[in-house]
Amino acid sequence: MDTISFKKIPISSYKYVYDISINGTLLRDLMDWCYSDQNKESPPGVFVAGFNSSMVTYSQIKDKQTLMLIKKHWEHVFDNLLLNTPMYADSKRQPLIVCSECADIGCGMITAVIEATENEIIWKDFAYQTNSDELQDKDVLKLIGPFSFEKQDYEAKLLNLKDTIIKNEP
Repeated sequence: MDTISFKKIPISSYKYVYDISINGTLLRDLMDWCYSDQNKESPPGVFVAGFNSSMVTYSQIKDKQTLMLIKKHWEHVFDNLLLNTPMYADSKRQPLIVCSECADIGCGMITAVIEATENEIIWKDFAYQTNSDELQDKDVLKLIGPFSFEKQDYEAKLLNLKDTIIKNEP
């Protein structure tokens, strides 16, 4: 089985991300390796794997409605990764590497199919997307995965990170 963890990485004095690490290697590094291995450039833009905290600086938000919407966004992100709700109604794909500024699919994102069995979570079929339908660079990203995580450990680590982000604890 593969192991998943999350590494907190500061990208400015007030902004940080939680990068996804698989078997001790950052997912972003795996993606860069795939592109360089095939003499291709990584997708344009500044990407981060995992969870961008720039939208979660709760202490700076005074408007309760805005705060509630941001927290609902994060609830949805984790529900997607825990397979409670799909990101797109007709797809098992979930975003894993997103734009560090907005996390919008229009900027491009690396996605993967996430499936569950009784005892494991599987990430496979990585691709680059700039909309909900078109998959790009599957031939390049086929070198990533599939990854198989022990289901209980996967869920526990994601729920722990969810609590950390939602509560905005350092």
